[in-house]
Amino acid sequence: MSSYIVLDKKNPDDKTELPRIKITVELGYDERGKRIRRKKTVSLKTLSARAVKKAITEFEIEVATSSPIDTNNLKYREAVALWLENHVSHLSFQSQKAYQQNIQAALDFFGEMKLKDLKKFHIVEFMNHLTEDDVKSADYKMRVNRLMLQKMVEWDLMPENVAKTVKKKKQQKKEMLFYDVNEVKRLFEILEDAMPKHRMAIKMAVLSGMRLGEILGLTMENVNFADNTITVKHTLVHDTKKDIYYLGDPKNKKTRIIPMPDDYMKELRKYINEVKKTRMAYGSEWRGIEGMDLIFCRPDGYPHLPQTFLKYFIEFTEKHGLKRIRFHDLRHTHASLLLSNGVNIKVIQERLGHSTITLTMDTYSHLTKENEQEAVTKLTSIF
Repeated sequence: MSSYIVLDKKNPDDKTELPRIKITVELGYDERGKRIRRKKTVSLKTLSARAVKKAITEFEIEVATSSPIDTNNLKYREAVALWLENHVSHLSFQSQKAYQQNIQAALDFFGEMKLKDLKKFHIVEFMNHLTEDDVKSADYKMRVNRLMLQKMVEWDLMPENVAKTVKKKKQQKKEMLFYDVNEVKRLFEILEDAMPKHRMAIKMAVLSGMRLGEILGLTMENVNFADNTITVKHTLVHDTKKDIYYLGDPKNKKTRIIPMPDDYMKELRKYINEVKKTRMAYGSEWRGIEGMDLIFCRPDGYPHLPQTFLKYFIEFTEKHGLKRIRFHDLRHTHASLLLSNGVNIKVIQERLGHSTITLTMDTYSHLTKENEQEAVTKLTSIF
């Protein structure tokens, strides 16, 4: 299978018409020697290389899954198409998006190679091909490729998973960024100048360790002022294909209850009362989605894109001279503050919503070692 595109001419009188491309997929020749082609015209918002590549891949998948398959000569690209159509498409939107994004590197690398020709050395070559920019996600890209090939083995489309026994390269962990206690104090001071919505979301991230999606998916009913707890049972999901928002499961699919500081909860109660007043003022123009009584939303009730909070946090902290970290690093900040104050690792695991205590210990191993050394120092001072 090979593909090419041509730019489709726009109607010169229509200034609003989106640019279009004609995609042609070559499928070889029939028994009479005639070329087999499939064509499709696609409208795109932009003609960027990424957008064009995405459109081609999607059409190739469509063609591969609707055409007869020669299982004896199955190409990597065709295998990916089968995997996406028959396995990944049944998963949650978040999983589909993650798999599609992370299989792309292998798809670009192996492309037209036949599965029967794929050797362990090719997997090593692919592993070495991943650039320095990909180091952070290289392990995940390798894992997704391995999972896809394993599914081919399960479906009897290849005899063995050649990626299964290839050892991953040892990579140095990047230094984890977070704020120390003095930086957190400074952050809370300058947050008095922040927009109320962002002030409350940033404080919540530091004090609860919640992920941004969980904060944006928090509803009025998830907050209990009687015992000052927050129940995390959803994450806000934006299905970009359908352009709709919905509340999905948190990462480990388990509900957790997080006790919160009294002072913060008093502040949160005032903020929620203001949100309710705004809702009353909007009346029939309120755009909140039914069943999603969100706390952190636009003034008209419509959900926020996560990028809004990510961008605001970076710009706000840089403006006030604080060290540059990501919004997600506030979660690490929460864990480091608890660890430095001797909080049990099991409690930290439950607050963060990690699936296992091992994951928590592996993630914050450098901090637990610091605490162990501190404990030895204190023990030594006794004698």
